Amino acid sequence: MSTNQRDQLKKYYVLHSWVGVITGILLFVIAFTGAMSVFARPDLKLWANESLHSPSKITPDTVAELMHQAVLQSDPSYQAEVHAFLPGPKVWTNLVLILEQDHDQDPDAQALWYEYDPRTLELVKQWQGHHDDLFEQRSQDMSDFISGFHADLHLGRLGLILTGLLGLTLMASIATGLFIHRKILKELFTFRPDRSLRLLLTDTHKVISVWGILFHGMIGFTGAFLGLATVLLVPAAAFVSFSGDQEKLLETFTAEVEPERSGIHASMRVRAVLEDAFNTPGLEPLRMSVYGWGDKNALGYVDAVHQSAMPRETHAYQMIDAAPLGMTTSFSKVGGISGPILDAVFPLHFGNFGGLPVKILWAVLGLSTSLIALTGMMIWVERRAYGSEGQLARTQYLRLSRLTIGACAGLVLACCWLFYLQRLLPSHIDQGFFAIWGLALVWALLRRNDYQTSRQLLGASGLLLVFLPALDALSLEQHFFNNPILSHFNTMTFCLVFIGIGLLALAKKLPTQRPQQDHKTNASTNTIDDDVSDMDRLSAAGDRS
Repeated sequence: MSTNQRDQLKKYYVLHSWVGVITGILLFVIAFTGAMSVFARPDLKLWANESLHSPSKITPDTVAELMHQAVLQSDPSYQAEVHAFLPGPKVWTNLVLILEQDHDQDPDAQALWYEYDPRTLELVKQWQGHHDDLFEQRSQDMSDFISGFHADLHLGRLGLILTGLLGLTLMASIATGLFIHRKILKELFTFRPDRSLRLLLTDTHKVISVWGILFHGMIGFTGAFLGLATVLLVPAAAFVSFSGDQEKLLETFTAEVEPERSGIHASMRVRAVLEDAFNTPGLEPLRMSVYGWGDKNALGYVDAVHQSAMPRETHAYQMIDAAPLGMTTSFSKVGGISGPILDAVFPLHFGNFGGLPVKILWAVLGLSTSLIALTGMMIWVERRAYGSEGQLARTQYLRLSRLTIGACAGLVLACCWLFYLQRLLPSHIDQGFFAIWGLALVWALLRRNDYQTSRQLLGASGLLLVFLPALDALSLEQHFFNNPILSHFNTMTFCLVFIGIGLLALAKKLPTQRPQQDHKTNASTNTIDDDVSDMDRLSAAGDRS
């Protein structure tokens, strides 16, 4: 290798290392919660809500009747927009009707909220308030919490920017990693767990990275788009094409268009519209909206997901006669090849296509992304705490190691506690989650043995999952022990038990203290792995520079 090539390789290695160190813990957090978010809807939503375990009385007739009843008992000004959010395992667990005043014309527009139990159709909540406070009324469960945490870390726009930038840094790590590792085909099958700790970490990092490189690149790109689109891309597009008018941009490309009011009264055929949507094979309606209720030109939109298509569909209807007006997707109005590509971003990111096999594959690959971040951090610490590259005292690197173990293994523990918080303290899921995660982090920082800490946190996580059937028996009327018929709910519980057993086995297999580095040669080679030696030299050169 020439001097120029080595210098360039050293620069890529330094960039790859520092990008990983700076973003490693955050990448683990986003990737691990992303693997859980793949199952947020419907699986975790079904597990978390007992109301979804019983037969529902929601039909086109009942929804239409309740919508007409809500409109009749409200002021006519609340008929600008009338929405019915249908209960199910995808988004909402209760039937929610929302009647809104025209908030485009009146900044002080109000809204009405009616929420019904889908099993009894009893009114469980009623609210009236400002339009901007509308969706604060929606109750959150563990599936909403974990998917929201993955999306924006519950930090709003700042969180979206962070997760979007993290997607970009993941793509940068992939690009620099490709330049550093020149023996990709060899690394596909190179795994030597019995040689040394450093070699185990290095081989694990490279094998997972290479085998999942297409997935990691796709997740990085789609994550960057989803994180930055609404915060940066939409304002930029509005500035370029619509003189900064974001609302005009959204109106141009949105699937739902408000009608021109005629002033002529007409009856709304809500039931007929819903029957058409419910009876369409493979279609699962999620929401119905009526714009201009009671007007001859009123339009209805049914938001739905289709089993055979990736993007969410919006079916439009003329409300006076329930005549279908066509179907659009989120980005179909963009046109050209861009529309289908943009429509595929969200389903691709979360594996919302192809059924359960794709979800399982996406979850496994998502966990591999989190392992890449974790092993990368451990390699960096190992080379500096126990090698010749570090310029700080060993204790400084070991503090970073304890922080990494506490943040990563502590996150796993906090996520396992979510199942108990959902059953026992459903209104304090967020506080409980962060309290447990914080306690795990403090515990790891106070302990001096990272290996014992890892065993304890992973073992505790495994025990929590193993005892989930007992939690169900104590907190639910219907559970496996009194209704052992195999159902989606029982299958989910025992899949979690199986994962818990795996965590217990992993915790038992982990060493109780740091293994001694084995630099002895074996029967088939006379040197330590060439790539590890090359990277060590590059690391040392990078630290000195």
